[in-house]
Amino acid sequence: MVAHLSVIVCTYNRCDLLTGCLQSLGDQRLSPARFEVVVVDNNSTDDTAAVVEHHQARLANLRYVFEPIQGLSHARNRGAAAAVGTLAVADALALRLAAIEALPPDELIRLLADRRL
Repeated sequence: MVAHLSVIVCTYNRCDLLTGCLQSLGDQRLSPARFEVVVVDNNSTDDTAAVVEHHQARLANLRYVFEPIQGLSHARNRGAAAAVGTLAVADALALRLAAIEALPPDELIRLLADRRL
């Protein structure tokens, strides 16, 4: 069985940071067939939807969902409901992306190996 990872990125009016995040996820060496990226737009008023749409041409495994009720817990729950992976990651990975702006290209492979999936 192939492990399927869902990377859930919750965002609110941070389209400038979202671009770097999606570029980093697109550079991962893990096969796109083994993971998906779910961007949860938590009622943003900026260009978040347009940024995701732009990156969908490069990332076939990128999905956009909209959560109109403000709040991180609502966004997380919406992302978890939309995710199809056997393992979902949100907060730790998102914090790391925000802190260093780019993940090492083998990060998702390492994450799956650590979980023995």
